[in-house]
Amino acid sequence: MKALVFTGLHEMAVEERPKPRLAQPGQALVRVRAVGICGSDLHIYNGKHSFAQYPIVPGHEVAGEVVEVGAEVKSLVPGDRVVLEPIHSCGGCYACKKGQPNVCEHLRVTGAHHDGGCQEYYVEDAANWHKIPDTLSWEEAVMVEPYTIGAQVVSRGKIGPLDTVLIHGAGPAGLIALDMAKEAGAAVAVSEIVEGRLALAREFGADLVIDAKTQEPVEEILRFTGGRAPTVVIDAAGVPGSFGKAVEILAPAGTVVTMTFSPVPAPARVDLITLKELNIVGSRLQTGMFEPVIAGMGRRLERIRRMITHTFPLAQAEEAVRLADSRRADVGKVVITL
Repeated sequence: MKALVFTGLHEMAVEERPKPRLAQPGQALVRVRAVGICGSDLHIYNGKHSFAQYPIVPGHEVAGEVVEVGAEVKSLVPGDRVVLEPIHSCGGCYACKKGQPNVCEHLRVTGAHHDGGCQEYYVEDAANWHKIPDTLSWEEAVMVEPYTIGAQVVSRGKIGPLDTVLIHGAGPAGLIALDMAKEAGAAVAVSEIVEGRLALAREFGADLVIDAKTQEPVEEILRFTGGRAPTVVIDAAGVPGSFGKAVEILAPAGTVVTMTFSPVPAPARVDLITLKELNIVGSRLQTGMFEPVIAGMGRRLERIRRMITHTFPLAQAEEAVRLADSRRADVGKVVITL
């Protein structure tokens, strides 16, 4: 079978590899049909991932068809259409026992700690494959996993109808956070510097779109709300200084949600965190979000289709990765089909 392999810094190749076999009775073999390229895949490509090592097969936004199941698998049968939940946790550490296996002390993420799904066949525990309806195309199905990330952000921020949310960044992660926050009933403002992304944010239903090149986000959102401070700030871009600014502008009892991995120190006024009793939370991966996200995919299809801007066959995977890495204004989600 064929697989995309990141062989070194900015180096990759489509290689021939042995077709995987079931090694455990609780596993399922899936014929992969589509894989989305994520920002974390690009971190690996650019040598900036904190733990992935070359060579590695990328891909954790995976959709495909079950072709074989182990003897103990009851939840799946050949022919089922599925998407991959790409995390493995130990079940015994503090985080797992607290119900947060997404930050397990021994967490392993598909496509980062071990080979991912950008290959024609992939074996994984049956519990990590979630069934999807026939109404989703393969390309649309790869968006399930990114939408679970947005659902996690809304959950971590406890976002609801009372909230006014400011999102920094309108790349795929920011747009999905916008979509999910709107579903939760919040008013949402989006700050971005790329015009094409600003246009998408408008299409996704942002109540206020702020061009951060020419407008001051704080001034604009206060003008929009009539002087009321935002209650939630989501950092989907790792903008320098945004954390400290969020602490300053948030309403009392407000929340900062960080979903980026910027290593740059972020100074903030601790007195304001205390005085306003602010909530500072991270949001990583997801916990228990696949089934509710899958159930709601039908009502999001129009926006999902706008987000997917380019599709390439596996034979052109190198072109796909380089395009995704270009950060061009017209590039949204790039999908590889197999």
